[in-house]
Order: sequence, then structure tokens, then C-alpha cells
Amino acid sequence: MNTTNSAREHERPILVTGGAGFVGATLVAQLLAAGRRAIVYDNFFTGARPSTTPGLTIVEGDVRDAQLLRATLREHRPAGVVHLAALHYIPYCDAHPVDTIEVNVAGTQALLEACRETLVGQLVFASSAAVYGVSAEPHGEDARVAPQDVYGLSKRFGEEQVAAFHRQTGKPCTVARFFNVFGRGETNPHVIPEILRQLRE
Repeated sequence: MNTTNSAREHERPILVTGGAGFVGATLVAQLLAAGRRAIVYDNFFTGARPSTTPGLTIVEGDVRDAQLLRATLREHRPAGVVHLAALHYIPYCDAHPVDTIEVNVAGTQALLEACRETLVGQLVFASSAAVYGVSAEPHGEDARVAPQDVYGLSKRFGEEQVAAFHRQTGKPCTVARFFNVFGRGETNPHVIPEILRQLRE
């Protein structure tokens, strides 16, 4: 094992697109608590701008801005990228399908092209259980995918974008299909809090 290279990788930051959102802010806090540096890349459409913190770099930008993404990656040379930026609130996505495709699909492609041109390690893409659609049976990783709405479709397409990127570049990529995420700092209504609210009533 090359400990020198490992130490250098640990010193490099992790870039989190959508880093001011619900999941992103929690991830960034965990990275900083673990002694890692983090870069929040966000347009603050839903999340709040983080406070100035040692080890944290904030880049305000749109995930569709390929030029800014490339400049950010070249400047900071992150050890990895976690791609969380997306339109994900289903009622909003249903009402704004073109915006959803532009952000979730074109934005993902812009990031992948920026990663292709720079030295990036691991890429993690946040997908969703929405790719499975509706089923009476529990979902497994090998369950049939059948998106029922534009959000699920955009995430399924994103998975294929990442898979193609991996095949073309050989860069390590991971797709995480999030289910019903809940906890402190939620920026949109979610299933679990809504169930709890109804139970309280």
C-alpha cells in the first residue's frame, strides 16, 4: 500500500453538488467532522448558504454550468465527487417537467464532462427509488425498473449516463438509490414526516 498517495488523497477535498440541500448539508457536516475538506457546489435554490467554516469552500453555481464546473474541478482537484444536485420534490417536478430534465439530466451530463477532463477519483451519483415505480412487492436491487413520473425517469437516465461515463473513462462510479430519506433540516416535505404528522393528528 502506498501510504504517501493515500495521505495525499485524504488531504484533497470532496466536492458535493447540492451540498446545501438536506442530504448534502448533512454529508458535508460529516466530512468536516471527520477532518476532511469539502466543497459545496450549489445554487441555493432550496438549501441555505452554509456559514464560513474551516475546511469548507463554497461555490455558488448552477449544475448546468459546464464552464464553472470545469473551473472548480481544475482549481480544487477533489479526491471525489458526490452528485446530489437535482430537482427532486415530486409535485414541483411534475409541474415543471422541462426544468426537471434540464437540471437532472443536462446537469448530470455537464458534471460528467467536467469530470472527464479533470483528475477526479470516485464519483457517487444520487439516484432514487423512483426508478422502480409502483409495486406490491418489496423492491430489491434486481427489481424491474419502471419510472412512473418525470423525476424517476430523469434519475433512471442519470444512472445510464453514469454507467456510460464509467465504461468510457474507467473512473470508479457508484450509484446510490435513495428511498425515503428523513431527518433534521429537511428542505421539502417527505413521506416519513408526513406519516408522523398524520399520526399525531
